Amino acid sequence: MLEEMAVPGVEHPMSLSTIQNLRRLDTVTCQHALGMIGWLRRTPESFVPEFNGRGVPLPLGAPERLLRWNMRAFADAVTAQRQRRGLTWADVARELDCSVSQVAGLSRLRYGTSMRLAMRITRWLDRPAADFVIAVKP
Repeated sequence: MLEEMAVPGVEHPMSLSTIQNLRRLDTVTCQHALGMIGWLRRTPESFVPEFNGRGVPLPLGAPERLLRWNMRAFADAVTAQRQRRGLTWADVARELDCSVSQVAGLSRLRYGTSMRLAMRITRWLDRPAADFVIAVKP
């Protein structure tokens, strides 16, 4: 499987242990999940029952590009929606069923948030995950 997900000339962005641990972990970061979702050629929404499989196709990733959540754009969209609706960070956290630091700190995250929270946020924004996914050169 790792060979199928490989980007030529690049050490694989996801370790075998990360893939093996997916079976026992309660959650996974949005960046790790995206690698698997891209490999499966599915949308993140296709894994969430409430979306009924709707979703916008992701940008093309492998073989020459890696798919990544654009956390800055994601955080900016949350901030814009919060301001548009006149909400506090506590209000947003309550609506998303997360802590204030999880949502207010999105722009400072190095690896991304949990995939579950990322999908709750896309639903809250009423935007597809693909709006926040970019294909980058390694």
